[in-house]
Amino acid sequence: MAGGEHDPQATIPDYIRAAHKFCTRNQKMIADSGVCGCFYCLAQFQPIEMKKWIPYDGADTALCQLCGIDSVIGDACGLPLTPAFLAEMHAHWFAFEKP
Repeated sequence: MAGGEHDPQATIPDYIRAAHKFCTRNQKMIADSGVCGCFYCLAQFQPIEMKKWIPYDGADTALCQLCGIDSVIGDACGLPLTPAFLAEMHAHWFAFEKP
């Protein structure tokens, strides 16, 4: 960034940055999960409830059943999909929006 501007992406912890990659091209991961969570609206639901998908770069990406945002990850990714974790993801990726 030029002129001393602050890059908000620079303050995102590595594990939050790594977790973000699971919200795209995630159809198989969602199918292999026991629970899914949306880090936009913070909803949690069962993978079988997933009905909305969009094609993305050769694979399908889940859209949240409640808010329609492509911010869904499943627990098969190995991350704890607790309300606190989803809220932390939201705080970093949607810092200027409220769920």
